[in-house]
Amino acid sequence: MRVIYNKRFWAYIKSRQTENIGISALKDKMEKVFIESKAKASLLNDQFTSVFVARSNNPLSNISRSEYPCIADFNITSDGIQKLLQNLKPHKAPGPDELSPQLLKSVAAEVAPILKLIFDSSLEQGCVPDDWKHAKVSPIFKKGDREKAENYRPVSLTSVVCKVMEHIISSQIN
Repeated sequence: MRVIYNKRFWAYIKSRQTENIGISALKDKMEKVFIESKAKASLLNDQFTSVFVARSNNPLSNISRSEYPCIADFNITSDGIQKLLQNLKPHKAPGPDELSPQLLKSVAAEVAPILKLIFDSSLEQGCVPDDWKHAKVSPIFKKGDREKAENYRPVSLTSVVCKVMEHIISSQIN
């Protein structure tokens, strides 16, 4: 009971706050200050994507694909998908596809056979739908100076349906 009371209390306090700070002004490496939202987003984007810079001397680029599969076939069933959908937490945020867990949970029985076809097709072709490759990225402050982009970490909100497929694959690999 105490946990519920504390949760309600802090929800009330948060609802009464009128100030929304967001991301403070950011400085680049040259100490130039950016206060416009687009400039701050660009600076954070550069910081977050800097780890994905392509390397020209990649020793793995010349490896050819094997004609043999690396892992056994996956066993995906409509009943399994339905069970996973029914166990979704309904109040979690939807991904960029705007399919909320609450909606997916409420139509689990009707949607599971369709998702099975999509999952099977995706695994057979070795690719996922383009919508699943998008994410909503939010910067979360870690520690240190709030004006430095490197003191923020990205948190990605991806498609719930894609997470269900990832769960199926992960559970069969492990």
